[in-house]
Amino acid sequence: MPEGYHRLTYEERCQIYALMQSGLSQAAIARQLGVHRSTIKRELDRNTGARSYRFKQAQEKASQKRKTASCAPRKMKPDLVKLIEEKLTQEQWSPDQISGWLMKNGRRLDQPRAHLPACLGRQEKRRNPLSPAASPR
Repeated sequence: MPEGYHRLTYEERCQIYALMQSGLSQAAIARQLGVHRSTIKRELDRNTGARSYRFKQAQEKASQKRKTASCAPRKMKPDLVKLIEEKLTQEQWSPDQISGWLMKNGRRLDQPRAHLPACLGRQEKRRNPLSPAASPR
């Protein structure tokens, strides 16, 4: 997470609601909570509906978003799996080489060492780093 990043807690959302009801501005609420005013603006933009700011719904929405964002693995499409298999087996590339090559070509893998062998259902092959097949062509 970026430095200075702050997730609002349930208590802070309750405070936002109470301070909004008392008529304070977004900047004043931010100062009171010790967060940047843009944090309050984004929170209100995301969670204010026809019936004003709903702190309970805002907390449920934030909790659900965090849960689904962090636990769902990214799926690799069959064509990408086939390409990675070819690089691993035929060309004897390492997961790091494949990851770098994919990034150069506009694709990205998080933690290549963990994902590549697991996604293909096989162990990473060991190779001689001095062999001609060790570097991307």
